[in-house]
Amino acid sequence: MMEHFGVLAVALLIATVGAQDTSSNYLLTGHSTPLASSFAHQFFTLASQSAELANRTNTQVIQTYEDRTYDDELCDRDINLIRDSINNLEEWALEFPDTWGRLPMGLFWGHTISMGQYEECVAASSTHTTEIRGQYCLASLNITTFYQSVKKRGEEFSRISYKQTDPEVFELGICVPKTCSAAKTEKLLNIFFSLIIFFMVASSVYDYIQTRKGAPKKPLLIAFSVLTNAPKIFTVKKVNNPNVIHCLNGLRCFSMMWVVFGHGYMTFYDLPHINKNKFYTWVQTPYSMLVQNGSLCVDTFFFMSGLLMCWGAFREMERTKGKLNIPMMYFHRYIRLTPVVAVVVLYIMSLYKYSGAGPMWFKLGTQDKRCADTWWATLIYVQNYAFPYSICISQSWYLAVDTQLYFLSPLFLIPLWKWGKKALVPIVIVLILCLGGTFATFMLNDFTLFRVQDDHVDLRQRLTYYPTHTRIPTWLIGVIFGYFLFTRNRGRQIPMSKPLVLTGWFVAFGTMLACMWGPYWRILPDTPDSPLIEGAFFEPLSRTSWALAIGWIVWACYNGHGGLVNDFLSWGFFTGFSRLCYCMYVIHRIVQLVNAARLQTDTHFSNYDDGM
Repeated sequence: MMEHFGVLAVALLIATVGAQDTSSNYLLTGHSTPLASSFAHQFFTLASQSAELANRTNTQVIQTYEDRTYDDELCDRDINLIRDSINNLEEWALEFPDTWGRLPMGLFWGHTISMGQYEECVAASSTHTTEIRGQYCLASLNITTFYQSVKKRGEEFSRISYKQTDPEVFELGICVPKTCSAAKTEKLLNIFFSLIIFFMVASSVYDYIQTRKGAPKKPLLIAFSVLTNAPKIFTVKKVNNPNVIHCLNGLRCFSMMWVVFGHGYMTFYDLPHINKNKFYTWVQTPYSMLVQNGSLCVDTFFFMSGLLMCWGAFREMERTKGKLNIPMMYFHRYIRLTPVVAVVVLYIMSLYKYSGAGPMWFKLGTQDKRCADTWWATLIYVQNYAFPYSICISQSWYLAVDTQLYFLSPLFLIPLWKWGKKALVPIVIVLILCLGGTFATFMLNDFTLFRVQDDHVDLRQRLTYYPTHTRIPTWLIGVIFGYFLFTRNRGRQIPMSKPLVLTGWFVAFGTMLACMWGPYWRILPDTPDSPLIEGAFFEPLSRTSWALAIGWIVWACYNGHGGLVNDFLSWGFFTGFSRLCYCMYVIHRIVQLVNAARLQTDTHFSNYDDGM
């Protein structure tokens, strides 16, 4: 059956290009159809003859819900029957070519995919005694030779000066018969969410009745109550507690929104944009640096994690006179993080494949295949080392690093409690060694400054982005700030002169701007690639510099030197919103992938569509 697919796609392109020569045959049975009867006969005749074209064509069959088996004899029978039915102008048969993609407008601007009509294809069925149903396929046609021939003739095919490669394939949606059972419905997914809604309604009704009666409530029965949980989540009352650093709520919320924003671009970049080449213009804009350098928001999270780890541990050791219940600390951490992760893993491995279908599903809807082999590593938080190339929940690498640092934290915190500033010396040494390790990794592997220009994307991620030992410097900076905030000025504010405060804010914002937009000129047209040593210095130093700038913001806000910045970051709304950040972090990527994978039509690249 597979040998037929290449001919189907190529023949369709020929038919579309030659439309003006056969326009008199287009009006069939009162419908405007892209395939003349004579061409349809030729098309389905060729489908059983050419193996040469099939060898140069790679076609992905979109399996919507279940595994399918194919029978070549049945496929040949169905194709011949469709051919004969098209000759007889039977409407059910004309639906098959009607669903195919066309040679799109804007091919030279990156519009190299035409998905056709997915829903019409899978709904297509025969009125014949022999049942024939449609099956959607996405054919990948190699067009490298075509582009090279155009360039050799001196034809201008693009005005984009960005460093890009020629497109290698043209992807075309086609519809052929399927020889297996009908696809399953999304019944299980509907049942799952219906049960959740039912529990919420039932729990809320019980909560309301007990409240009106003034009767006690059983905690288990109000676990899903909206009336009880919503006020807890969105409490906006601000308490003047010296043990609370209010500005962290705002930093956490903005960092979370930044993560979702960046992942939105990453997800929707792979979609079939009709103006795909505009992306290569977009990456040259200053605005794009918020995405290209967006990993800095992760360093904000690592800084806050180290600060709060130190702050919380010191409060506990103050209460217990220097003792730290390490086993209970580990247990509490695992129980706090794992339920949400476990639910998402379970969803991916069971219901995820029923969440959608479409031409892009085989590209973007593959999380369940990753989880099949790596789920256990996600649940024990070692996925960043065990399976860096196939992480079950892609963004959960951060949870692995943060958990590993949490388990290592007693090695730093107990000496800090016992020996104070003397223990800072080995901490700084570890920090410098890890920075040096990242520098050496860049130099030894010839990594460039930005991943968008890097030929070793996966290797760079594995060696410098996911490992705990490359992320610990910003976490240690957070620990150091947490130590000084707790031991030097907890509950009291350190006075500073206004010029000194202004200087601090100026340096902090200047540092953040340099970290974010400093390398911008390197991505401009006709700019040479950055030297290896430049990227090797920038990668580790930008992370630590960013963490130091965030440290100033926290320190200044806590000591009363934050002004409007502190008022905004400490706004009560962020207190409620920050309680949702962890769940948002674990869940948001799955939602984005499902929304993208379900797409069945071409899209338009823009900041609004891809960043929202």
